[in-house]
Amino acid sequence: MGSTEDLFDAVAAGDWPRALDAVHGVRLDSGAVAEKARSILVDSLFEDLTKPSGSLGDDELEKALLLHRAGYLSLAPEQLDQLAETLVIRNRSRPAKAALYARYRPEADACRGVLAQFQAAGPSATSHVPSGTITEIEASFRIDGRRPLFRSRQEATLFHAAQRVFSGQILVPNAALHTAIDFDAIKGVLSREERDVFFRVLVDLIVFDPGQGSRASHFIELDSPWHDDPDAIDRDQVKERMAGLAGCRVVRLRPSGNIDLAGMVSLLQSAVATG
Repeated sequence: MGSTEDLFDAVAAGDWPRALDAVHGVRLDSGAVAEKARSILVDSLFEDLTKPSGSLGDDELEKALLLHRAGYLSLAPEQLDQLAETLVIRNRSRPAKAALYARYRPEADACRGVLAQFQAAGPSATSHVPSGTITEIEASFRIDGRRPLFRSRQEATLFHAAQRVFSGQILVPNAALHTAIDFDAIKGVLSREERDVFFRVLVDLIVFDPGQGSRASHFIELDSPWHDDPDAIDRDQVKERMAGLAGCRVVRLRPSGNIDLAGMVSLLQSAVATG
């Protein structure tokens, strides 16, 4: 969590991501100094927003809207309109993205117009088979909103290696903890921070054993040098603690560079055998 001092320092440095993160640590009832810090942040944000050379990105603008919605910032209606309309204008070439931002302030002029256009361009007719399955959607444009199952080639290689090592098991890549761990069963021994992490982290690959009622047997993590970051280490330790509480084994792999399928199979077999 941040503090009022963190917020002042970040605003002075023009470090908007850090400033907006620090707002979470400054409670609304923490006094006049904190209120002043939030006021300075808001003034500075909108000053930056009006500059041709301003550095505020879409992520920071959206976060400011979310902080207002959550009660951490107090923005005037015209300021909310300005944030939402700026996001909409920046993303006019991406209709779905622009419409998503427009929904924050549908009453604002630019937002209202984009939402009307998006609705008009959306599905105009659908066809169904007797079972009720939608088989065809007519629209003036289509957006490929699909995401790849694997976030990297190495993750795909790990999955195919696990198919060989854990033959007959159920493999779920990029799975949330709650798919394998009963939160209610372990929440009593988790700290507040751990409970928060529970719903925010993914496991690279979870192995479920049909012979154990399709319960998880292994959590497999594909590490990289990024996992040496102190924050990453903390998250990994929390993840391992929760897996251990639930009776699951954590297997960590750190390949040396990009290895092929045979190399990944060998690495995984060795890690499972010694882990």
